[in-house]
Amino acid sequence: MKRFSAFCFTSRISKFHSHRKHNQSQIMAGNISDPSGSKGANILLNHDFSSGLSSWHLNSCSGYVISAETGAQGGNSMQLSANYAVITDRKKCWQGLEQDITDRISTGYTYSVLACVGVSRLSQGSSDVLATLKLEYHDSATSYLFIGRTSVNKDSWQKLEGTFSLSTKPDRVVFYLEGPAPGVDLLIRSVEINCSTPNNNVCYVLARLHPSCIFYKTSGRIFSWIQFVQALLNVLARLHPSLLKER
Repeated sequence: MKRFSAFCFTSRISKFHSHRKHNQSQIMAGNISDPSGSKGANILLNHDFSSGLSSWHLNSCSGYVISAETGAQGGNSMQLSANYAVITDRKKCWQGLEQDITDRISTGYTYSVLACVGVSRLSQGSSDVLATLKLEYHDSATSYLFIGRTSVNKDSWQKLEGTFSLSTKPDRVVFYLEGPAPGVDLLIRSVEINCSTPNNNVCYVLARLHPSCIFYKTSGRIFSWIQFVQALLNVLARLHPSLLKER
């Protein structure tokens, strides 16, 4: 009977690693920063407004970006060592800043949102800032998914946090920040949307490396360890045929 050599397998892992280095950027694009971790790469473009409002869209209002240098020189009360966007001329609470993320999200994953936000032109008290998803469908009405909310005082920065996941993929998915009362300016320092890997990180990494490898799950667990091992060997064999040899 032919036996699979464990030594052969382990001795070739280093070779396999070197052969797959060129795919590291592809894994990062798939929102995996560390297979053993739970936080992936930020899927938002120009998340810190270092390129002005590029990749962002103003939702029925006006806006501009204040650079760290400009804010410091002008004695701005919100000055800090970073750029931030100012969303102004808001006549409705829902008017704010948005970005289309349709091609950068997938169903079945949980995404975490973290934004640093503020307000100005607020006479007194505090104002709420919300993170929302707009879900557009060709054959049905547009729906909205609440992500998170934070209360912000004048001349202060606050964290806005939340999570979301989609069971079905809409035709268009738009992330946006909204909420302050009409006439109040919305300030945004940075925004992150990170993909949290599924509970079984090994399966997720393998699936990203080779999409044809499908894992059958029941109640969030692998249906069979035998199926898991077979899937693992199948992926490794497809990635590098000489990696697995019977001896």
